[in-house]
Amino acid sequence: MIKFIKEELENEDSPVNDTFVRICVGGIILVVGGYFYYQYLFRLTHHVPKGGKITATAPAAPSQPDPVLVVPAPAPASAPAAVPMSDPTPAPVKNVNNTSFVAAPESSAPDESSQAKVMSMDIKAPVTEQRRSIGATEINMPKMTVKVDRPLTEAEKIDQAAQTGFSRVMNYAQHYPDSYGFAPDDSLEQAKLGDAIPVYTIAATDRHSYQAGQPVKPLLQPTGDLIFPVTYNGEVRYMVQVRKTSKGYAAGDGSKALALVYEKIVTTWPASGGYHPQLVVQKGVPDYYFTVPELPDPNLTDTSCMFQESPVLSPASVILASWR
Repeated sequence: MIKFIKEELENEDSPVNDTFVRICVGGIILVVGGYFYYQYLFRLTHHVPKGGKITATAPAAPSQPDPVLVVPAPAPASAPAAVPMSDPTPAPVKNVNNTSFVAAPESSAPDESSQAKVMSMDIKAPVTEQRRSIGATEINMPKMTVKVDRPLTEAEKIDQAAQTGFSRVMNYAQHYPDSYGFAPDDSLEQAKLGDAIPVYTIAATDRHSYQAGQPVKPLLQPTGDLIFPVTYNGEVRYMVQVRKTSKGYAAGDGSKALALVYEKIVTTWPASGGYHPQLVVQKGVPDYYFTVPELPDPNLTDTSCMFQESPVLSPASVILASWR
């Protein structure tokens, strides 16, 4: 049989030889066509990058809700260089709000992986934020405000006591306006608290050694007590007293009568004329006294005399002798 096939193949005119050639050619065409068809189907189901490895295309993952942790966008190219791992000092905090005391929470230096991408907590509380630069990224950090308590100054203590007394007077004046120097139709919102008027005294040694004609002003010593006028349309309507205590200052009793006489004093001897009347008290004596240092004759007068139609000032020697 083999010999017969060999003879038939050697015979070029044999029909067997022609049929065999056709079968071989057809088989080759079928194999080549099958290969390219397989490549075509393979490329439809697989992603083949140009010049790269074949990777299977994974189906798209279902959408997930936004996580609590968010990744901030990378900083621009002009951001400062990353902080080296060997540098333990954290980047300075920029107080965007130019807020004071602002104590920034401590932060450890970032590792190499955090320099490429830093996760920041999504803070839900409505707090003010500040930014700290770490490498080429930024982290939003909560602002911490530190309240520093300090003792009040002498001026602040005095003003606090005066405001307390003023508020008390204005509350009473709404119900009893006449008792506090106001008319029923006065608009109390226009009332103001004036500047402090210091109260002075004269020491016992100075009283005993006083000679007639000696100036009174050098003898005046502050008691620590103050008088604040309550004014309305530029007129003194009431006096608020502030007393010095062992714990500071406290609002004392007020006086409508002192306000009336003091208004007459500053009207008779105004500051515009160069006069500066001073209030004087003496322990054991209930009334306020006053002196006008700018007058030629040394004087010291009981404020109640200003209720008279033509008040007369008292010589300082007479009043100081009565206080001995």
